[in-house]
Amino acid sequence: EANKYRNTDFFRNEINKIKALAKKTGCKNITIHADQIEDFQFVLKTLGNEFNLCIENVRPKENFPNEKLIDLLDNNKNIFLTLDTAHAMEFSLGELSSLYNKTKERIKQIHLSLTHNGRFHNFAHSCPDENLKSSLNVLAKSSCPIVIEGGLREKFEKDLIINEINFIRSLFKTK
Repeated sequence: EANKYRNTDFFRNEINKIKALAKKTGCKNITIHADQIEDFQFVLKTLGNEFNLCIENVRPKENFPNEKLIDLLDNNKNIFLTLDTAHAMEFSLGELSSLYNKTKERIKQIHLSLTHNGRFHNFAHSCPDENLKSSLNVLAKSSCPIVIEGGLREKFEKDLIINEINFIRSLFKTK
C-alpha cells in the first residue's frame, strides 16, 4: 500500500508534476488506475478544479472489482471513468457491455485495445477472434475520445496505426 496515492509529500509532488505536464499539453482529464489510489479525496483536492480525475477500470488481478468502481462513481460525482476495453473483457466477454452501459454517462475517454495472440493491449483490427472485435460495437454510440492503446512493440509501423484508425472509424459509422 506504500505505492498508492495518498496524502504524502511524495504523492503531492507527483500529482503536481502530472498537472504541469497536463497544462503544457492542454489535457483536462488525468487518468489513474483505480487500484492505485488509496485516498481519492486527496487526489481530487490536489488536482483542483482545473482537471477531471478519471479512474481507469483495472484487470481482475488488481483487486478492484467493477462493482466497487461503479459504487465509487455513484458516490463521487466529481470522479469520472476512463474505460479500458481490454481490462473490462478480461473479466468476461460481456463485461465490456455491462460496464459501459452502467457508466456511459461518466466516461470521459476510452482506451481501446484487445488481448489476443498471447499479448495484452494489442491492436483491435488484427484480432483473429471476431467475437472480441464485435463486442466493441457497444461503443458505437459513444462520443468520447478514443485512445488507441495497441502497442508497437518492435518498431513504428505506420500501416498498423492506419489500419487501427480505419477499424475504429468503422465502429463509429452508425452514429
